[in-house]
Amino acid sequence: MFFKAFANLDIELIHQAEKRDFGGGTTAAVALIRGDELVVANTGDTRVVICNKGRAIMLTELHLASNPFEAQQVINRGGTIETDPWGTPRVDGRLMVTRGLGPIKNIIPGLTHEPTVRHYKLSDDDCFLILGTDGLFNVMSNQEAVDIVKFCDSPSEAAQRLVDIAYYEQKTDDNATAIIIRLKSWGKFREVNYNKILQNYNLNKLFGHKIEFPECLVPLINQKAPRNKVIRALFDMFDTDKNGTVSIEEIRVGMLSLGCVISRDQLDVMLATVTKNNWLTELDFNKLLRFEDFEQIC
Repeated sequence: MFFKAFANLDIELIHQAEKRDFGGGTTAAVALIRGDELVVANTGDTRVVICNKGRAIMLTELHLASNPFEAQQVINRGGTIETDPWGTPRVDGRLMVTRGLGPIKNIIPGLTHEPTVRHYKLSDDDCFLILGTDGLFNVMSNQEAVDIVKFCDSPSEAAQRLVDIAYYEQKTDDNATAIIIRLKSWGKFREVNYNKILQNYNLNKLFGHKIEFPECLVPLINQKAPRNKVIRALFDMFDTDKNGTVSIEEIRVGMLSLGCVISRDQLDVMLATVTKNNWLTELDFNKLLRFEDFEQIC
């Protein structure tokens, strides 16, 4: 059903674009609810995010050229992946997304309109859905968007609030569109604002507002655990070999996965300051997260 719907929409968009002499394209995401079954589909980087017990869960797939699977699919469809001067992989050196709708597919080889479809079983702990474009999520994380919505009184207020923050506070440079769908637990699970936790644990300098909280931290945060326990949980997450040390490369990969706002070069300066080795102990890791000269390297 979704594949046919996206195919028909693609045809109609191309038809309308021809009448308007428009050669661009767009992305899309949809959600269908039948009882306790939720089905989501998307093409491109428009997202569907669900709030479950106050936590953000992204249900859709990001179709980006930086994804090795998506990049290979572009090549299989006759397209090319090129890296721009800033190191970002792009289709034909132009587009970050590998899927989309509209006439742009006839201009840039390798694109497709086909969506990714996923199923999710709804529960009494699900609060709401957010359908949002990249102009929204380029300037805030999934969790930040959820934390904004869950303190609003109505879906319409929440959607407007998200868009206003994206445009007027975060200064997004892309189209920001949001739809909020209320679910069974709308208005519940407001106890924890996960993004404010950043300031409480003094992690905001490294992660800004874009940290994607790993599951191992959630119980500690809910219990308002001391900072040293939260840092230890982060260290244990990075310590994949469980030998009491974390390699420099593990730190780089781990910081990236959490949404670290500093560049790799800046991180390397900080790492060189806290250790002369190719690995960090837990004490070194603490020093890294408490880096006092952070502003001087930015």
